[in-house]
Amino acid sequence: MAKLKNNFIDSIGTKYKNISAHINRTGLGSFLKTKIYDHYIGFRFKMAGIHYYIPAAHETVSSVTQFNDKFKTLPSSFYSVKEALTLILLPHHAISLYDFGCGSGWVLNYGMLLGFRQVAGIEIDKAVMENATYNCNMLKRKGYPTPYTIELGDAATATIPEGTNVIYLYNPFGLETMEKVSANIISYALKSAADVYIIYCLPTYQQFFEKEESCEKIYERFYKYKTLVELSVFKIAGS
Repeated sequence: MAKLKNNFIDSIGTKYKNISAHINRTGLGSFLKTKIYDHYIGFRFKMAGIHYYIPAAHETVSSVTQFNDKFKTLPSSFYSVKEALTLILLPHHAISLYDFGCGSGWVLNYGMLLGFRQVAGIEIDKAVMENATYNCNMLKRKGYPTPYTIELGDAATATIPEGTNVIYLYNPFGLETMEKVSANIISYALKSAADVYIIYCLPTYQQFFEKEESCEKIYERFYKYKTLVELSVFKIAGS
């Protein structure tokens, strides 16, 4: 009983610290808008019967996956994706999205909910990829018709599907893999007939896009005290 009580107290303490840190980074208003919207979307997904694999707080990167320099699977904020989409001059039904390091399918599912033309992603962790496939299947059964493709493989050698016009990344890799992934994205975009947008959350290595002349940064948002970039959106004009 004492152990359960201590675990409960520790859990409450961890949640309080996380909430305090979030408010300190983004401000109270942003925190509330994000939480309310994310809970709303999360509730809709829960009602659809889908669930996400989220690593426990005590898990390290190495205990979650031993693949190259892939970072620990973390959930994206639906509110952040929503804000980024307002900067992209495409109606939802015209968006073909590709998610590098798609995890359990958070962003793919969100695209299905919004009625994207198609969604696709790549994930190197088999268990996580299977969870993403399950979630997309559940949404399809619930009447969301957006076609989806999820590939098990290494993002550094991924083939971006033809017609992709929005690429999403949530700080998924370390320096070595991100250099290869960014080169792949830029190469694809320069050959594309249409404009390609890149939504990069927690853009640790955005310098790979910034140094490309054809890659225009159309948006950048900082955390509250402007010490860390929270979100960047890039555009590469079609050929």
